[in-house]
This record gives sequence, C-alpha cells and structure tokens, in this order.
Amino acid sequence: MAQRKSGETTNQTKTTTTSKSPRKKQFKNDTPVLCRSVTHGGLTYLGVNGMRYDWGGYGDIREIPYQDVVSLRSRKSAFLYEPWLIIEDKDVMEKPEFARDFKDMYELCRV
Repeated sequence: MAQRKSGETTNQTKTTTTSKSPRKKQFKNDTPVLCRSVTHGGLTYLGVNGMRYDWGGYGDIREIPYQDVVSLRSRKSAFLYEPWLIIEDKDVMEKPEFARDFKDMYELCRV
C-alpha cells in the first residue's frame, strides 16, 4: 500500500510481462513453400503428389508443398543441392536440418 500526501491510501498492482519465445511455424505436408529458380531457362519439377511445377526462367517463384521440399532435401536432389531452386521461406530455412544443409550455399547464391 502506498500513501498519498493527502493521507489517502491506494493499492498498487505491479504488472510483470513475460516475453515468450516466438512460436515456430508449423508445417503440414500441403503447406505452400516459395521456391525461386536460379536456373537459366525453364525448369520443371514433378512433385511427390504427381503435380507438375514449372518455372519459366531465372528468378521465377512458385509455391510447392512442404512435403516436396522435404523430399527434395532427403533425396539430396540436384534441384536443391546444385542448386536449381532456392527455398525462399525463412521459416523453412530456420529449421535446423535445412539451415545445416543450405545456409552457406544460399549465401553464395545471393551475392
């Protein structure tokens, strides 16, 4: 209890805020992930689900499902390891398995 000059008393409540760590984005198999072509000329990828994804040329960006991005990584596909595509989704690239494999490579591609 704090006392005012006039003799009145007031209740003071101390408010504390806790900072929560930001929640990591959750990915489902069909979560769209932006991928940019770094290949001159057209590029086509046939996804796990049988869908066809086309990029017209260097710099084109398309969404492909997260399950396809995971599949490309697990198969060490040239699409990601040459690379022909760059993953543009920051949340995907912050996942340890992606950061470990691609961080240095992608820095070189962005120069």
